[in-house]
Amino acid sequence: VGFSLTMVIAHQLGGSYKFAGLFNWGTATVNGLGGHILPMILSQEYNPGVVQSFFMVPLGIYFMTRQGCKFFALCMFYGALAHIIMFAIGINLLYRAGASDL
Repeated sequence: VGFSLTMVIAHQLGGSYKFAGLFNWGTATVNGLGGHILPMILSQEYNPGVVQSFFMVPLGIYFMTRQGCKFFALCMFYGALAHIIMFAIGINLLYRAGASDL
C-alpha cells in the first residue's frame, strides 16, 4: 500500500516527482509479472501477492504507456535493474551475515 501511495502522491506533485512515480510503476510491474503472475502460471498454484498483482500490473502498464513506448521501455528497464540491484545487495548481506544455505 505504501509503495502505491507513494507513486500516486508523486504523480499528484508533478514535475520531477511525477517521473519518479512513473519509474516506480516499472518496479511494481516487473515485480507483479516476474514475482507473482508468471510463477503462478508456471506452477499452477496460488502465491501471496498474485491477486494484487492482477490489479497493479495493468495499472502500471496503463500509466507508463501514457508517456509513450520508449518511456514504457525505460520504466521496465528501471524495474528490472532495481530488482537485480536489490537482490544482489540482499544476497550479499545474507552471505556476510553467515547464511550459507543459499
